[in-house]
Amino acid sequence: MGARLVVSIEKGGIEICNVYFHWSANTLDAYREMQKLTDIIETSEKTDPVLAIIYGLAKNGGGLTPEDEEFAKRRWPDEDIPIAKNRNEGLVAVSAEQIAYSERWAEGTSTIYLDNHTCINQLYNYYDSWQEMKLVYQLNDYDWQKDWDEAHFSNFSMVKWLGKPVPWAHLDDAISEIDDSLEYRNESGNLFFFEEC
Repeated sequence: MGARLVVSIEKGGIEICNVYFHWSANTLDAYREMQKLTDIIETSEKTDPVLAIIYGLAKNGGGLTPEDEEFAKRRWPDEDIPIAKNRNEGLVAVSAEQIAYSERWAEGTSTIYLDNHTCINQLYNYYDSWQEMKLVYQLNDYDWQKDWDEAHFSNFSMVKWLGKPVPWAHLDDAISEIDDSLEYRNESGNLFFFEEC
């Protein structure tokens, strides 16, 4: 099946393309794929961010989804658009039809915002507090461990960025704060858990 991540690229509140990754729908890999895409956008000679992403991903076997080849020929008649050879390296959808198709397959999503150079990772499990988590467990008849109390949850790794827009310049920080753990908390007492689809 895979762990299908779709990263939306937005400009002016409009999704201008999205990128499908077949094995990246987990909390950490979603950040890594967004970092790869933002690095491509920032370092590419192409001024069109969609073309930058397509050409950048093509270096490792990604590129335009084959279903959008004719659409791309009409949109960029002077470009020789590389078609993806490996869905693990990113399939870029550019037509409304293929963007919607990619989204239907997503098991996890994240978004890159071109206007303010931020991105948000939407791949995590979340509770407002440990008390809310306990209530959910009780209502669903899940096992609640005896040592799961306030002290237990206060030992979770502290995170700043998970669940919030991350400036591109701080993606390394967002990655490093979740790299060594599967359980996190923020200053407000919210609890986050690594999610893998």
